[in-house]
Amino acid sequence: MLWTIPESLDLLVVPTMAREPAPGTLEAIHAYVRNGGQALWLLDPGIHRSFMDALMTSGVEILPGQVVDARYSDHGASDPNQLILRRFPEHVVNAEFTSPILLPAAVALTGETALLLSTNTSWNETGALIGALTIDGDEEVRGPLAVAVLQPEGQGRHAVVGDSDFLSNQFVGNGGNLQWGMRLVFHLLEAGPVSAQPVEATAYRLEFDGAMLGMVGLLWLVLVPAGLALVGVARWRRLYRA
Repeated sequence: MLWTIPESLDLLVVPTMAREPAPGTLEAIHAYVRNGGQALWLLDPGIHRSFMDALMTSGVEILPGQVVDARYSDHGASDPNQLILRRFPEHVVNAEFTSPILLPAAVALTGETALLLSTNTSWNETGALIGALTIDGDEEVRGPLAVAVLQPEGQGRHAVVGDSDFLSNQFVGNGGNLQWGMRLVFHLLEAGPVSAQPVEATAYRLEFDGAMLGMVGLLWLVLVPAGLALVGVARWRRLYRA
């Protein structure tokens, strides 16, 4: 069944998928972009082949495997496929941006404009991430590799990020992940300065004096257990008498 994306939509976010999308989905995305729409693709290793072919149609190529860094521990990462980026290509999205970005697992890309680049000691590992990793595969390319690109198509454009988890609840608070993600969205929407700062949630802290802490301790360490014990004894006696 053919379907279309409303032209009134300001930004289409396309999440990563490991299985084939419904028929007509990718064609509708390309038609939306060609007519002036903006699409943000958030990819991950293991993306379905149909998505790779669809992006290639617009000029974006996804390199095989996933990006690893031989000196990951020197950059502060805990795993070789965990990228910490501290240097950024010259682009309005990255203007005066200095906070590090954490990408938990990313694929390498090629496109017209690179927005994020991996380090010089990285490459796209096509084998299993087991043991000591070295660049040895025929399809493996030494970094720096683009892990986020901007690609025009018709009157619109695609922004493609080779990792979706960097904006997930688990990682969005790391370094400049949230701020850079907002910069990219603002740039696609052309809605204002890309240097806009995210609004941080207010943190509340409960403070108790000594007397209040004593009452809380008495309640939960003595009264509540004693009450539960009395209920248990009462139920046992009732069952025993029955």
